[in-house]
Amino acid sequence: MTVHVAMSSAAGGIMFSDSQASAVADDEEFPGFEKQFCGPDFLVGAAGLAAVVDGLFDHLSLLVSQAGVYLSSSNVESVIRGYLEAEVQPGAAREMGLLVVTPNPGHMMVSQYTPSVFRRFGQRSNFDTIGTGARFLFRAFMRDVEIGVEPRVGSLVDLLVTVHGYAEAASRSLTVNDRFFVGYLVGNRTYCMGHREINPAHAPRALRAAWPEASGRFDEILALLRTIQGELQNARRAFSSIMVGELDARARRRINDSRASIQKNRARLRQALREYFQWYDRLMERAAIAA
Repeated sequence: MTVHVAMSSAAGGIMFSDSQASAVADDEEFPGFEKQFCGPDFLVGAAGLAAVVDGLFDHLSLLVSQAGVYLSSSNVESVIRGYLEAEVQPGAAREMGLLVVTPNPGHMMVSQYTPSVFRRFGQRSNFDTIGTGARFLFRAFMRDVEIGVEPRVGSLVDLLVTVHGYAEAASRSLTVNDRFFVGYLVGNRTYCMGHREINPAHAPRALRAAWPEASGRFDEILALLRTIQGELQNARRAFSSIMVGELDARARRRINDSRASIQKNRARLRQALREYFQWYDRLMERAAIAA
C-alpha cells in the first residue's frame, strides 16, 4: 500500500513517498508511516510490509550513526541486499520493492530493486516508481507521453512540480494517501521534509526535534505546488475550446491569467525551497557542533 516516485536531472534528484502503510494482515493499514530514508548522500524508498521497512531503516540508521562505519551512496545498494538476504524471510523479502536515488555523473540517479524478480538493483534511469499506486502514476505518465507533453526538468522547481503532479495522480488509488514525505538530493547533500502527521522515526535526530517547523514549511511548499497544479488545470480547461476550432479572447485571457499565476508561484516556490535548504543546513551544522 505504497507509492514512491523518483526523478532526476542535472538539477538533482527528488523522491515523493506516501505514508499509507500495510501491516501483516492484508486488510490492515495505517497512515503516517515513514517509508523513505534520507541518508548522507542517498535516498531510499521502500515498499512492502511495514515491519520489514522499519527493520531495514533501523539497520541503515544504526550504520549511519556508528563511529567508524561508512555508509554512503557507494555501498548502500549492497548493504540493502545484504540485510534482506541475511535478516528477512524469503517470502517477506519477495514482497519488497525499493527505489534508491544516488549521485551519478550522467544524472541517471534512480535505481530499482525488485527481490521477487532480480538479485540486484537494476539499471539506472532518471524516472521510476514502485508500489500499488504505481499503475495510476504510470497511466498519467504515459498519457503525457502519448500526447507529446514533455516534463520540464531543467531546475529543481521543474522537477518538484512534475513529480508532485504524478504523485497526486497516484493518490487516487485507495491504497495511497496524500500525506507525502519528500527527499531531495542536491549535489552530494540530501534534504527531507514531509506532512506533519508522519512520524519521522528514522530521520536525522535534529530534524525529528524540529519536525513541527519542518512540516510547517512543507505545508507552505505543498500549497504552492497545489496552486500551480490548479492553474495548469484552469489553462487546460480554457484551451479545450480548441476542440471545435475556437480559442476566443476569453479563453486566451484565462490562459494568460494562469500563466502569470504560475510564474509568480514558481518564483515563490524557488524561494521557499532555498530558505528550507538554508534552514536545514543550519540545523545540521548546529547539531554537528553540539555533538
